[in-house]
Amino acid sequence: MNDISSGWMGQCVDYRERIELLFVRSSFGDITSYAKPVVFEMVQREPGTMLGEGPTLSLTREEGRQIMQILWDAGIRPNDGAGSTAESNSLRNHIKLAESVVDRVFKLLEQKNAAAV
Repeated sequence: MNDISSGWMGQCVDYRERIELLFVRSSFGDITSYAKPVVFEMVQREPGTMLGEGPTLSLTREEGRQIMQILWDAGIRPNDGAGSTAESNSLRNHIKLAESVVDRVFKLLEQKNAAAV
């Protein structure tokens, strides 16, 4: 059977100042391939002409989503626009957690004060 899987991996480096991305494709069991770094090429461009032989990078929707998730997990957010549903849900979950922690602390303090009286 010919199983081919691919995906993006990422990590924060330099104290979260940079994010490194790596595209890996595994196939045929032990064989793994990966995308090499992008190389910039200087060329003389004639006015009104397009450059390049194609896009720098072409992604499927799933691969694009993977990159967005890696960037989100690294703390990267858009500069403007209304927040996403995921951002709102994440904020709500954080608030609920903070509320539950505060509630537990107050209950412990009440129990401690009641026992002291």
